[in-house]
Amino acid sequence: MRLFVLIVFVLTFFFVPHRLSAAMDSPPAINNPPVSTGTLFGNRGMYFQMLVNKKLQSAPRIGFFSVTSLVGEWDRQEISDLWRFFSRLQVLYGFNPRSGDHARSYLVARAGLNYREFTFGVGANIDYYGPVRRNENNIGVFLSVQLF
Repeated sequence: MRLFVLIVFVLTFFFVPHRLSAAMDSPPAINNPPVSTGTLFGNRGMYFQMLVNKKLQSAPRIGFFSVTSLVGEWDRQEISDLWRFFSRLQVLYGFNPRSGDHARSYLVARAGLNYREFTFGVGANIDYYGPVRRNENNIGVFLSVQLF
């Protein structure tokens, strides 16, 4: 039994460190920024936003970007038991910190009515792209349905 323990110890001592050093020689991990979250509790309600910007380990030029927002109002503006006012305003400004150039910015605005699981009204998406701030707008009507 002692011989078996000695053989296991020797094999572990001499061969495992080489495997660990080989694993340590693998390519460095991709520098992914942390997931950023923020919450505001105010007199009218609660607002939560989460930003995710992650690169794939195997293909670092490909990534995933997500903005998640959650809004909860304390007193909703009701017209009746079934009808309510709806409004939304979302703004993003992105720039390259190395060069100071504008990357992308947008404003998303919605105003309308809620009826049960349906929301409809007028909306606008105002987008600016690149350092020259090329503008593309989309203005019209919107329809939203809560599926679950």
